[in-house]
Amino acid sequence: MTDQKTICPVCAGEQSETLLTLKKFPVYQHPVPVGATLQPPFEVDIEYGLCCDCGQAYQRHYDKSVLENLYKQHYYTPRPGHIGTKFTQDFVGFFKEFVTGQEQRFQSVLEIGCSAAEVLSEIRTLYPQMEYLGIEPNDETREQAEGQGFCVYNSFFNRSFAEALGRKVDIIYSRHVIEHVFDFDDYIAAASMLLNPDGAMFIETPGLDWAIEHESRAPFHVEHVSLFCKHSLQVLLARHGWFIQKYQVSDVGNLIAFCTRDREQALSFSVPENIGHFQQGIDAQKQRLAEQISGRKIAMWGAGAGGRALMSFLDFVPDVILDGNPNKSERIFAGYEQCRIQPAEEWIAQNKDDASQWIMVVASSFYDEIAQSLQAYGWHGDATYPYRY
Repeated sequence: MTDQKTICPVCAGEQSETLLTLKKFPVYQHPVPVGATLQPPFEVDIEYGLCCDCGQAYQRHYDKSVLENLYKQHYYTPRPGHIGTKFTQDFVGFFKEFVTGQEQRFQSVLEIGCSAAEVLSEIRTLYPQMEYLGIEPNDETREQAEGQGFCVYNSFFNRSFAEALGRKVDIIYSRHVIEHVFDFDDYIAAASMLLNPDGAMFIETPGLDWAIEHESRAPFHVEHVSLFCKHSLQVLLARHGWFIQKYQVSDVGNLIAFCTRDREQALSFSVPENIGHFQQGIDAQKQRLAEQISGRKIAMWGAGAGGRALMSFLDFVPDVILDGNPNKSERIFAGYEQCRIQPAEEWIAQNKDDASQWIMVVASSFYDEIAQSLQAYGWHGDATYPYRY
């Protein structure tokens, strides 16, 4: 059943504007093994409203059952530790600001949506004396996290989980989780139940303020049922007695917030401006990108959500799909059995002498890392970076 949102999920405001519509957006954005059994639908139209009161963006229609099934299966391909490290380091650097020197205060850490424990592993290296817990509903990544010695619970994060856990922790953090959440009150209430009175909460999520300012469609996709601006995140937290004390916005627009129960130190934010022409800006971007790749042989580096979303956005099929993650080799995007993913370094070694025939489309938010790899691999052909702003 499709859930229809006519009021804001953060402040219950009933007035909204249409912010962005994307047609035929892929449900399965990550590659899957050949022969994998997938449940339809495979594409959906998504429409975001923007609350006129608090500035929250939210999908007006989505199917909760489809998304819950997706999170448990075929959701994410674990990556080697040397790939995609920039975003991890952004968060860990911010985390260190508040934890270093307060190790006696913070003895236990819970990550919501810990995936394969990429970030937990980094933090454990810095603070080995702490106790580390994770929660992750995806089987493949949870097993990898458990293989590194972490205690990881197979569950979604909610009050039922908090009650069953039956203990307190000092820090809870989540990275790119809250934008997937269906019931915010349940989610924040669960965190409040689990945290000690002087505990802290870290939240990383795509920043709507940045996306609107830079006309970025990157955070808008089928799994993100909501997108927070700084103001709407503060509104949600304050309703449960939590407040943003400090934040930073990364180079690609990720909002990272440090939150405590200290009302007196709370920051103040305003609703994003300049939203009226957002859809027009995205449509113009689509036309520019389509013209850039028209008539070219396309090698697309980015066998993840960014790449699959770009294929839908521009309605094209690359001649070859590449990725630096060896775990993705020989996998496919759902419905594109003819395009088995190839290792980027090997393909470039075989084709760099014919680079003039190709355009390399770097369809990933890890564009700086990929640009360095292209140079190291000797790629001298054309390249475009749709996610670079």
